[in-house]
Amino acid sequence: AAHHAGDIDRALAAYRRVLAVAPEHAAAHGLLGTGLLQLGRGEEAVPHLEHAARRSRDDANVLANLAQAYLALGRHAQAADAFRKASRLAPTAAQFQVGIAAALALDGKLSEADTLLARLCVRFPDAPLVWLNRGHVLRDTRRLEPAIDAYRRALDLDPSLMDARNSLGAVLHALLRFD
Repeated sequence: AAHHAGDIDRALAAYRRVLAVAPEHAAAHGLLGTGLLQLGRGEEAVPHLEHAARRSRDDANVLANLAQAYLALGRHAQAADAFRKASRLAPTAAQFQVGIAAALALDGKLSEADTLLARLCVRFPDAPLVWLNRGHVLRDTRRLEPAIDAYRRALDLDPSLMDARNSLGAVLHALLRFD
């Protein structure tokens, strides 16, 4: 309850109390790792999330949290692997596949990320995060006109997506367009 209420420090103390009496408790490790990650303490989070992932091999969300921790530490290849495992467990969840693409892009593998995102745009045409990340990769590979289209599609799907709005504005500004 404390975690959901935003009192992460109190929640972390509770997870540690659970682990003191049940050191193999996968959910407590996963929640402790997630809380630490939310506090920007990725180095501390990873061992707990790795433990949770080993003990809960069928939990895609634990793997995604582990992937996020790896991303926070710049361990992009490990993040992509964790997102791939999550995606195999939940193949209809676009966010895990987007995570793979984001990790690839951060690892400098823009061509692989672009290929994956192009496929995801077809498979998940109504997923704004797919289009947002497609826009990012197109922008990063200097294909600005298609990036504009991708950002606009993301905003059509979710007008509150500020990252898409800001990125669209930056690309339009780079092209000196104000439409």
